[in-house]
Parts: sequence; C-alpha cells; structure tokens
Amino acid sequence: MCGGRRGPRATGRQQDSSQRFRNQDIAAQLKLSVRTVESHISNALRKTGAISRKELTEIARTFHT
Repeated sequence: MCGGRRGPRATGRQQDSSQRFRNQDIAAQLKLSVRTVESHISNALRKTGAISRKELTEIARTFHT
C-alpha cells in the first residue's frame, strides 16, 4: 500500500487482534495462513512502534475515530 494507508483486510486484521483472537482464529476467519497473520501483525507492530497487540489496537482506534 502507498502512503501508509491500510486496506480493508489490514483493518480487519487489526480489529480481530484487538478482540484477543488467536492467530489461528484470525487466519481461519480470513482464509489466510497463520504465518501470514503473524507477519501482518508483526509488520504493523514494527511500523507503528507498538510493543503489544493491545497498544497496536489503541493506535488503530485513534485513526478510525
């Protein structure tokens, strides 16, 4: 994605992680591999500087309010 904008799937992944779903649950719901989910969450943590999925969720919510 250009300009740091997230697509609807990325937004869905962040919302899923905020509800404390396991990576396996997220992968099954989105029909992705567990490794893909882990990679997306890891990349989002790195790009935002968040240290936890909870913090990542809080950051994401500030952009969607």
